[in-house]
Amino acid sequence: MNSPASDNPFQSPAAPSGPVSNEEAIVAEGIFSSADWDNSYLLTLFNRGTVKFLLLTILLPSILFLFITGTTLGKIILMLILMLILLCLLVVAMSALVGLSYWCNTQWRTTRRRLAENPEPRQITISSAGIRVETPTGTQQYRWSEFSGLASNQKVIVLTLRIGVIVMTPSHFFESKAAYQAALRNISAYMLSAAPDNRHETAVAAIDSVPNDEDGAIVGSGELSWQEAKNSYWHIAWKSLLVYLVLFVTASGIGLTIAIQAWFRSEPFLFTPETAVWSAAAGSIAWISWQSFRTLRNWYRDQVVGVIERWTITDIDLTCTSPRERMKYRWNEMTKTYVQPERIILIHRQFGAIQLPRRFFASDEDWRQVVDWAA
Repeated sequence: MNSPASDNPFQSPAAPSGPVSNEEAIVAEGIFSSADWDNSYLLTLFNRGTVKFLLLTILLPSILFLFITGTTLGKIILMLILMLILLCLLVVAMSALVGLSYWCNTQWRTTRRRLAENPEPRQITISSAGIRVETPTGTQQYRWSEFSGLASNQKVIVLTLRIGVIVMTPSHFFESKAAYQAALRNISAYMLSAAPDNRHETAVAAIDSVPNDEDGAIVGSGELSWQEAKNSYWHIAWKSLLVYLVLFVTASGIGLTIAIQAWFRSEPFLFTPETAVWSAAAGSIAWISWQSFRTLRNWYRDQVVGVIERWTITDIDLTCTSPRERMKYRWNEMTKTYVQPERIILIHRQFGAIQLPRRFFASDEDWRQVVDWAA
């Protein structure tokens, strides 16, 4: 039982200070606020991986510059000064990208605004089987083999799946610092010893276990195609991709212009510090864009291929059941609706794009009814 003096009414039972055995689960509960959302967002962008990327971006051009111009004490000192300047410029550039990405990504902004108005109760269960996340909207289960990254600080643990989904567990969900650190140690151990993913073996059993349909509900089921997955992603990411394209063309153009000017001036080498800065900026933007595509590809491969979604739809809400989750969305939670001849694309204020292909439904009458509800 929690201490009467505790200001967290959703704290989990006290966890032991040492490692937790495979048979014992850690349950963490609490109220997830907009401050937790901000901490998770910043840690996702600025972590050990980001630092390594910055160092690599600085060191490679510097070494190439010294190799081309020769190594003297004066040039080494100059190179160190230029490296410091380049580091500052990269930090400023990445901070600008963070702001632009946050503004262009509707899901980040709308979720933060929603959490600021109504913080959300969450329960996180950590065990050898994976992580189970329970919210008022639904339940999601993730296996350890699905995670690709782990970052943590004193405020939050952020787990990143190969599909780009982020699982956030604030430290105040735990009763003590020792419990928080014990959970972090076990998460690291579980990720290192994760068994291969076998989700295809459980797909049919999971769908067969769905409760009886609601009275008057329309039921549809099917598997999304690659083209449908890309179509959904485009509706939530086109602003970010457009911004990245403009920034990439601008940075590449400036770097190329500086190199051409150096060539016309007959300078001994075209790779100047200015060219390095703009080339690094263009490379960073290209890398971020590639990561976006890689996330989409991983999401399709890991969560869509071979997985049948079953939708139960009424005039009030939509319930999606798949091998990993059972989620309920209300129509009034949709911020945008795109009705097309062969599909409906819904933009949820928290979960992004939801697609309902026409072929999921048994009859034209069912399809027209769903279209009416969506409109």
